[in-house]
Amino acid sequence: GPAAHTYSVRSGMGDFHVVASHNVISGGSRDALILLTGKAKFATADSNKGLGTGKNDYALETTLFKPFGSLAAFATLGYKDYGSPAAYKLNNVFYGSLGGNYKFNRDTNGGAMLYASQKVLANKSHRAEALVFVGHTLGNRWKIRGYLLRGLTTSVPDWGGGVLVNYLFEKQQLPAELAMPGS
Repeated sequence: GPAAHTYSVRSGMGDFHVVASHNVISGGSRDALILLTGKAKFATADSNKGLGTGKNDYALETTLFKPFGSLAAFATLGYKDYGSPAAYKLNNVFYGSLGGNYKFNRDTNGGAMLYASQKVLANKSHRAEALVFVGHTLGNRWKIRGYLLRGLTTSVPDWGGGVLVNYLFEKQQLPAELAMPGS
């Protein structure tokens, strides 16, 4: 007969993420952005409940964002240093993404991207996924984004989605994909 499935619900606070980006092109050029981004994940989730690894992670990446009128192309290359949980070994990985973005109007945009990374676990496959997203700016500093992803390898879910809310500490228009998951 069919295999029995059991499901459980775990709740609690997740990990705390901090992301900071800086445009390395002086003067805020409208022709292109080259962003240097640092990311940190602080292990605030309860690892005993399986909500996190219990270790901090750090990443450094660079993104090229080039607009062509209402369309824009982007590419990211990064390196992620995973913490070392006691129960298993996580490999540090290079990762990258390629994608496009379309600005529907001043406040709304959408796009698609491909994301890939090396193997995080030695006995798993590399990570590859395709995402579509839509974003909307609320005032000068708040942005909300929704995304849908399709896993292309066995190391990611077949399907996934989510909603992200961002607060900009400086009044500036940063590319929508900076808040996308994956990295």
